[in-house]
Amino acid sequence: MESYRTTLMGMPLDAVLDSDKAVSELARGGVLLSYLNPFAWKVRAQDDDYPGNLGAMDMVVCDGIGSQRAAKRILGKQLPIVSLDDSGIAPRYLKGFQDRGSRICLVGGQEGQLELVSHRLKEKYPGLNLLSSFSGYGSGPDTAREFILEAQPEVVLAGMGMGKQEAFLVSLRKGGWNETGI
Repeated sequence: MESYRTTLMGMPLDAVLDSDKAVSELARGGVLLSYLNPFAWKVRAQDDDYPGNLGAMDMVVCDGIGSQRAAKRILGKQLPIVSLDDSGIAPRYLKGFQDRGSRICLVGGQEGQLELVSHRLKEKYPGLNLLSSFSGYGSGPDTAREFILEAQPEVVLAGMGMGKQEAFLVSLRKGGWNETGI
């Protein structure tokens, strides 16, 4: 993967990744992708492990105008904004996962929210192979980790909040799971 890992005010950032490159890397598989937006510095102030876990991601994209402007001012580079949500690259990578028949686990949110998200994803991407979903609270992450390490799905979509989702994905990688996590 062509990249340029740099730091922006002490936080890792891949300075050459645009939406097309990010989607291409996700299609290859075996990558952990996260994002950097202005909230990351608040998380860093509360979680000493966060910068290291973020640095363990294979790709860290610039998400949001605040991070983009900071990068321009501090690094002197105009970085592309790569939003991972439905207004950004999510439709492209979800369609790719659907087309490849990738087995997907969702981790994050509360039980009622997960059912709604699962339903909406299945409506929008009818062939999407949602293997299982787990709450991001209580024993949900521990149960999810055990399931994922056993079932070895090709994709984990973690929506647990900044800091927690990166720590979760890193724990999966340390446990022997080498697939794609977002």
